[in-house]
Amino acid sequence: MGSYVADIGFSPRKGAAGGGAVISTGAMKIMLSIGMELYLSEYLEFNDE
Repeated sequence: MGSYVADIGFSPRKGAAGGGAVISTGAMKIMLSIGMELYLSEYLEFNDE
């Protein structure tokens, strides 16, 4: 494991067909230089009560 860990949690939008935010190569180079590992965690849709 690296020196830092980031976990980005997300839930897909209804009707989404792709696209969205991009993690740039510049950001990836910075993460590599500081020893950061990135995890993407997909969650089921949340229901508001």
